[in-house]
Amino acid sequence: MVSEGDTAPSFELPAVVDGERTDLALDGQLEDAIVVLVFYPGDFLTNEDTEQPFLTELDLFTMQTGLTVLGISGDSLFSHRAFAETHTLSMPLLSDIDGSVATTYGVAVDDPSCGYQANRAVFVLDQDGTVTHRWVGSSVEEYPQPSVIQEAVRAVCDEETAMGSYTDGFTAYERGSELLDEAMALADEREWVTAEGAFLDAQEAFDTAMTAFDTATRFAPNDVVRSYTDMAGEHVETLSRTAAWFAESAEAFAAGEGRIGESLQRDAREQLSEADSLPEPIEPAAFPPDEPLDSGDDESVSLLSEESPTDPTDALTTEANESERTTSDPTIDEAELDEITAELEAQSEKPSGRDSDRASEASDGWQAVNDSAESETDDSSIELELDDPTASNNTDSSTPTDGPGDPRD
Repeated sequence: MVSEGDTAPSFELPAVVDGERTDLALDGQLEDAIVVLVFYPGDFLTNEDTEQPFLTELDLFTMQTGLTVLGISGDSLFSHRAFAETHTLSMPLLSDIDGSVATTYGVAVDDPSCGYQANRAVFVLDQDGTVTHRWVGSSVEEYPQPSVIQEAVRAVCDEETAMGSYTDGFTAYERGSELLDEAMALADEREWVTAEGAFLDAQEAFDTAMTAFDTATRFAPNDVVRSYTDMAGEHVETLSRTAAWFAESAEAFAAGEGRIGESLQRDAREQLSEADSLPEPIEPAAFPPDEPLDSGDDESVSLLSEESPTDPTDALTTEANESERTTSDPTIDEAELDEITAELEAQSEKPSGRDSDRASEASDGWQAVNDSAESETDDSSIELELDDPTASNNTDSSTPTDGPGDPRD
């Protein structure tokens, strides 16, 4: 019988993985993840309470990075394949036909004539193969609680797992930043469809980073490390929202919806500003950290600061911050801003009767939002417009246009 604290016995069994037959060894699984071994009586047995096989509840665990769940029963590979397809199971299903593995782990039934060879049992193994949690049912009607298994997994604090997951997250985070930079360059060239795809790719990379950072948080060996991984996850989550808003903005500009595009772009810049206020993920070489996270150190936490010229979104944040400072400047009142806005709108208006013309005019909104912060912070230019207004200042600002709207919106 295998108990908590014991080293899990090695084994290799035929298995069905993603619908394909293969041989799977326990030692190979322990190299990359925490492993949960789930022994069960047989395929297609359902829980009377949920009317679903118990493995469907545990299959959700397979979505967690750094965690592997293996289902083991005496059924054939043919049965396993049909079972997995019927219930859309992701976990590998191993075939212990002669019951040798169940016997080694002490979970084989006393009377094989009952139709199955193993009782329900769960073993949680850390990366060293040590059993950190064990549960064995007393009858076929007894089921383990998924929440208890989840807590047992969380209790496995493993620095190696945390380090590996953090490194994976940081790699995805850097990739997302590169893609965001490429997407912005495409948007500046008004390649809207291509830009939208690049923004979505950046969002996907940031989501991957977020999952990896969450795994690193779960396996963090102490609160200091956990504070860094948790903050890294929050940072890339904000960048993911940024990329999503920019993608929708590009889609709107492509459709000639300039007003909508500008509004979505402003939302994206707000998210970008929020990301700038959060501590940046530390380099993997500095992980795991020894010192507590100091979120108040502006010089060390800014991901998108002006002092970081290699950062892919440096220019975006600089413009967004300048825009915020300008619109909050008490020396420029609302009437004056309306005059400036009216002039910009008059300059950007173009007669058109085709969708392509609308898209061209709408795309001016993207550039106008990008350029507005810089133009508004030029004090001499603002004074000139206010002291010597042109006829275009009298343009009705409420006239619909696909050009830029009020930069304060």
